[in-house]
Amino acid sequence: MVTYLPQEILALVVEHVYALSEKESQVKLTDYTLVNKDWQAAFERQIWSSVTLLSPSGIEVVTSRSGKQYKKRGLHFADLERLTSGPESWRLARRDFLRDICYRVAVPRFLDDGDGDEDEEAEYIDDYVFTRENDLAFTKGMSQLFNHLSIWTKQKRKLSLSIVLQAEKGNLDNEECEIDEAIDCRSLPYRAELPEDCHLSTVQFVASLSFPTRFEDNNNGISLSAALRIAASCGGQALERLEMGGNYGFRPEQCDMQCQMRDSVSQNLARLPASLRVLEFDWDWPPDPSGYCQDETPPPIKTQVDALSASLRGTLSHLQRLCVEGMEVSTELFFHLQSTAQPSSLSWQHLEVLELRAIPWFTPSGHGLNYYNTESFEQVFATSYFDELFTCIGHAALKMPRIKQLLLIYESNCEGLGEIKLHLGVQHG
Repeated sequence: MVTYLPQEILALVVEHVYALSEKESQVKLTDYTLVNKDWQAAFERQIWSSVTLLSPSGIEVVTSRSGKQYKKRGLHFADLERLTSGPESWRLARRDFLRDICYRVAVPRFLDDGDGDEDEEAEYIDDYVFTRENDLAFTKGMSQLFNHLSIWTKQKRKLSLSIVLQAEKGNLDNEECEIDEAIDCRSLPYRAELPEDCHLSTVQFVASLSFPTRFEDNNNGISLSAALRIAASCGGQALERLEMGGNYGFRPEQCDMQCQMRDSVSQNLARLPASLRVLEFDWDWPPDPSGYCQDETPPPIKTQVDALSASLRGTLSHLQRLCVEGMEVSTELFFHLQSTAQPSSLSWQHLEVLELRAIPWFTPSGHGLNYYNTESFEQVFATSYFDELFTCIGHAALKMPRIKQLLLIYESNCEGLGEIKLHLGVQHG
């Protein structure tokens, strides 16, 4: 049997077998690494290019929310350590083959916003035993990953890292219980947090970091603050792209809680490395339409300083692309409200795309951008607020020499409120 093939032909064989393995589970790429060293190197390059990595856990079988059980699929963390740790050239080669790691962090259970106190008078709860257990497992899993990757000091190539939660036990009770929607406001959807005393080791070669969310698991995710702290541990000026999914599910009456969250995210934004060029995140779900049109007075034109908008304004100084969905917008994003400087003194030299989509009809401080006129019995549009906002945007856009797309869209999701879309095209010359 001829075991030697020219590299071009061998590459075609690898491509064909890989495509076949995607369709037929019985086809194992590892079997082909046993032919000889050339085949081993060729197939390992494909095998190790993209890895689903499982955080350390004693659970092998996961129970879904519907009660269905299935075995975890992916590379166990202990196997990654065994196969890539050490100075040997073949271990170093496997590290260099890596292009993408999807890290599934095991947490004890799936949580949703009905897992809190059953008392009708209960306040919103975001700190109870199940949350703490999940946070502890999440923190342990993240620390183990970054401790291991930090010792790869000879890593030559950059890679992409995505991080998702994997609940090991579904909450069957929530599927079987009927919860009155009128009182179903005991907690926010679960978002994993890192404790303040958690300090992750620095990893020098992560170029792209993302936190994907599955639509059906939207109640369980990773908080923006935790995602930003993880991004801050991607050092070495390698990190260029960061994608996060907050989707906190705030309700209009949760203004104080949302302000606290905005302040927390603002503080962690300052930790991002200057190498970052692309930042994308979802802040919130669209609010309940019943929360609209409750005010009887117009919102103040000069709003209080919004720390999150101010931090994003600073981050824009080195970004090429910023895309945010579901976040209330303040003039503070484009102009320092407490500064005596003019908008013309601001500059975003690298910015090419700025997209703010599905903006709620509220200010960051909770004021509605339309209000109910008690005399005319009509909804009144807060034109003065938008005049101020659009003026600041216009001045800021003139200081974006590379801008290609500047888009703001206020959502339309209740009767009487249409969509507002601002699309600026700026020509410099």
